[in-house]
Amino acid sequence: MNAPAAAPSATRTPAPAAPALDAPAPERPRPPLDLVFAGLLCITVVMGIGRFAYTLVLPLMQAEAGFGPAVAGALASANFFGYFVGSLTVTLWRSDRDTRWPLALAAIASVVTTCAMGATHVVSHWMWLRFVSGVAAAWVLVIAATLVATHLRAQGKALWAGWMFGGLGTGMIGSSTLALLDPHPTSGPIWWALGVASAVAMAISLPLLPARSVVVAPADGVRAATPLAGRNLMIAAYSLEGLGYIVNATFVVTIIRQAQGSFATAAGAWLVTGITAILSLRWWTRPASDAQQLRRITQGFWMQTVGIAAIAVLPGSVAAAYVSSALLGSTVMGVSMLIMTLAPRFDPARPQRVGGLLTIGFAAGQMVGPLLAGLLADHVGSFRPAVAASAVLIAAGALISQRIPRPT
Repeated sequence: MNAPAAAPSATRTPAPAAPALDAPAPERPRPPLDLVFAGLLCITVVMGIGRFAYTLVLPLMQAEAGFGPAVAGALASANFFGYFVGSLTVTLWRSDRDTRWPLALAAIASVVTTCAMGATHVVSHWMWLRFVSGVAAAWVLVIAATLVATHLRAQGKALWAGWMFGGLGTGMIGSSTLALLDPHPTSGPIWWALGVASAVAMAISLPLLPARSVVVAPADGVRAATPLAGRNLMIAAYSLEGLGYIVNATFVVTIIRQAQGSFATAAGAWLVTGITAILSLRWWTRPASDAQQLRRITQGFWMQTVGIAAIAVLPGSVAAAYVSSALLGSTVMGVSMLIMTLAPRFDPARPQRVGGLLTIGFAAGQMVGPLLAGLLADHVGSFRPAVAASAVLIAAGALISQRIPRPT
C-alpha cells in the first residue's frame, strides 16, 4: 500500500515574516552631488556665517556698542562654549535614529540667532545668542557631516566628503562680499541679510539630506594598530591648534582695521581667507598615504605659524595682512580635516572615543583662546602680544606633529 500523499499545506513555502513596525523604511540612495551640495550649504550656514561672520562684523559692533577687546573675546568664547556643549550633547543622539527633526530645529536656531544678532545692541543679549548659535552649529555640523560622509562612503565616494567643508569658505566669501558692497556698512543690516541668506540655504539643503546615517558595524577582532602615544600626541597638537588659530581667526579683521583704519581693507582680507579656503581643498582632499597625511598636517601647522607671525610682526603692512589671511584660509580646514580623518587609525577599536577626545581638546582651546586674548589686549592696549603667543602655540603644535608615528 502506498504511503498517503502529504497534505498540500505541508509543502507550502512559509510566508515571509512581516517587518517590524518600528523598522525604518529603506531610503532611496541620494545622488552624491546632492549630498555634497547639501553638506556644503549646512556648513556655510552654521560655520561660514553662524560662527565666522562674527569675525567680520566685530569691528562694526564694537564701534556701535562701544565695548573693548575683553568683551569681544568673551562674546567669541560664548559661541565656542556653545559649540562645546553642542558637541557633547549631540553624541547622545543615536546614529540609527531619524535625524530630521533635531536637524531642522538646530537649523532654525542657527538662522534665528543670526538674524537676532542684528536686532539688538545689548551685549548680554549677544552673549546668549552667540552661545545658542554655537550649540546649534555643533548639532547641524555633526548630523549633516555624518549623514553625508556615511552615505558617500556606502556609494564608494568617500573622498567627496571633504568638499562639503568648502562651506566654511563660501560663508566667508558671501559675508565679506555683502559688507564690501555697502559703502557705509553697519552691523545690523549685515546680520539680517546673512540670516535671510541662511534661511534660504537651509530650505534648499535639508530636503536633500537622508533621514539616517549608514551604520557600519566594526570588524571583529579589531585591535589598536599602534601604541596610544601617537593618539595622545595628535590630541595635544590638535588642542594647541584650537587654542592658537582661533585668536587670529577671531580678531584678524579687527587687527587689520585698527592698523589700516579701513574696514574695506579688513573685509577684503577676510574675503581672501574665504577664497583660499576653497582653493586649498583640492590639495587637502587628494588621496595620500598615512605618512603623507602626517607631513601635510605638519606643513599646515608651519604655514599657519608664518601667517600669524606676519600679522604680529608687521601689523601695519597690507601685504602682511593679506598673506596672513591667505595662509589662515588655506590651512584652517585642511589641518582639521586630516587630523580627524587620520586619528581614528591610532585606536581603530574605539574611533568614536578618539574623535571625542580630539573635539574636546580643540573646543576647549577655542573657548579659552579668545577670552585670554581679549583680556590681554584690554590690558596692554594691543592684540600683538596675544597674536604672537598664538604663533608660538601653533609652532609647538607643529613640533609635536613631527613626532607622531605613522599608524601601521
